Amino acid sequence: MNHYTKKLGYPDGELAWDIFVLYQPGTEWILPGPDPSPDYWAQHRELDVGPDYTQAELKTELEKLLK
Repeated sequence: MNHYTKKLGYPDGELAWDIFVLYQPGTEWILPGPDPSPDYWAQHRELDVGPDYTQAELKTELEKLLK
């Protein structure tokens, strides 16, 4: 199973692919243990889960994280 499928709450029968997942700079992944939740994510498949990708929104979210 795709890790992000479960993490992002995709419906049964769908896999999380064609997604953008952003984390704050310096986010730590400590293993073993739960991974951090993304600060922003969007999907580009027009599904009824999570925000839909737009270039403008992704740019805005990237700029927020890089300040």
